[in-house]
Amino acid sequence: PGTYKVSFQILVGGNDADSVTAPGFAILIRGNGASDENSFIAPDKNKVNYRYNPNATIDGEEGDWLTVEFQITILDSDIEAGVNHNWYLCLHQIHEYADEFYIDNFQVLYAEPAPEKEMLVTTAETWVANEMTFIANKTVDNPVNTHLLDVEFTNGHKTFTMPGFWDGDNVWRVRFALSEEGTWTYKTIFSDKSDSGVHNKTGSINVTKYAGDLEIYKHGFVKTEPNTKYFMYADGTPFFYLGDTHWNFLAEEYDKVGAKGKGTDTTSHFKYIVNKRVAQGYTVYQSQPNEVSFDMTDGITVKDIIGLKNADKYFKYIADQGLVHANAQFFFASSMNKIVMKNYSQAEYEKLLDTLSRYWVARFGAYPVMYTLAQEVDNDFYYKEN
Repeated sequence: PGTYKVSFQILVGGNDADSVTAPGFAILIRGNGASDENSFIAPDKNKVNYRYNPNATIDGEEGDWLTVEFQITILDSDIEAGVNHNWYLCLHQIHEYADEFYIDNFQVLYAEPAPEKEMLVTTAETWVANEMTFIANKTVDNPVNTHLLDVEFTNGHKTFTMPGFWDGDNVWRVRFALSEEGTWTYKTIFSDKSDSGVHNKTGSINVTKYAGDLEIYKHGFVKTEPNTKYFMYADGTPFFYLGDTHWNFLAEEYDKVGAKGKGTDTTSHFKYIVNKRVAQGYTVYQSQPNEVSFDMTDGITVKDIIGLKNADKYFKYIADQGLVHANAQFFFASSMNKIVMKNYSQAEYEKLLDTLSRYWVARFGAYPVMYTLAQEVDNDFYYKEN
């Protein structure tokens, strides 16, 4: 039982017109419940229908993607007790102009059986990521573009500010790692000073020394120093960068073997790859957001939150294994330029990139990460007006 949000992508092609108003298509979820071969729940609730965009306008440019996402709620009373169920996805009434459909990475991303609640932190270990959740009194559409959350941490002689991030609905989070033992205090600073659910929240955190055996948390995050030609941990210990690249890491199965992982002794294709590199002595995990279930080329909207929530567990697992994660964030430069030429001036897109950069750091910067800028970019990636 719970509220499930499901997301997948469809590639539309073969339409010569610029755009066509099409009737869209219907989505049907079925199952194999014991009392009805087409039911995963009780006989009187044998299917869950969701009609996607019944008056859809399908862009005729070949290669454009549609991101489809929907939500269903299953109650305890809906489910037949003692029966294991498989789910089936069916597409109906596909329009003739949509010649090609590719189901990409269909999966249930997460369930929310209850509303989010405020979650605070009172104890922590040095350098290990922690998370606090704040619930705004007001719900604002896409507040990423209009609201900012900063959280100021201080231990008396050191102060730093970590940006918070919006995580859908009226939920705001801050992820942080504290570098020294002792008592730290925090204070939230929110754009809407009248929202007491997020603004001016205060508290203290008792921080003890990291007790584990992972080098990145024993010595602190990787840094550089002027006139020094090597990476080092925060305490000055030299860091040996040995990395391997996993471009499509967010497309690999997190909780099952998957087709590519058959023959391996694992229950997770993604974890198998990470664990293998750890066992081989690698210190860095290099990645890029290929084949992801979010699209940040046009900013962050509620549609992207589902995919970003899915990415959270991948980033966290890499950090939990002690690897530094060198990630090329957002998207390819060629994708960015295509969007810019269509919809934005350069100044508008620079402002958007500032927003995306802040959000990415807020969401993932509490882990041991490096940011790969200008990934695979040269002059051939840029579009010229003439």
